[in-house]
Amino acid sequence: MKGDEVILFEPFFDLYVNQVKLAGGTPVFVPLTYIQDEDENGDVLSGGEWILEEKNLQNAISSKTRSIILNSPHNPTGKIFTRTEMEYIAKATVDAGPQCVVLSDEVYKYIVHSPPKQEDAELIDGSGANKICPGHCHFASLP
Repeated sequence: MKGDEVILFEPFFDLYVNQVKLAGGTPVFVPLTYIQDEDENGDVLSGGEWILEEKNLQNAISSKTRSIILNSPHNPTGKIFTRTEMEYIAKATVDAGPQCVVLSDEVYKYIVHSPPKQEDAELIDGSGANKICPGHCHFASLP
């Protein structure tokens, strides 16, 4: 609905903004923070890591928040959100209220080249629902 807010993690897949606007929503941007890798001498290396800082997400949540779009592995960064970051997202969803859901775009989930950790597999109950974040809805399950 007009004025409903949707959280997008920056950088993000470019179609998300227009999809939110087309539906009448307002995109709210939460930047991921890039941490540059350094060697033991403090020299900058070519790699790094994108992280979600909880305070950035909490600052973006409001009474108008209706959805958080989660893309993991993330496009365009390739980031796989950690369990701790998923817990930040779950907490933010609960804090936003029962009107807020996580829309999980998992188009790249089969491109991850390592098996899921056992602790992550234990987060899903027998019905396929997420135990930590009851408002979590997979894009693939939407009509």
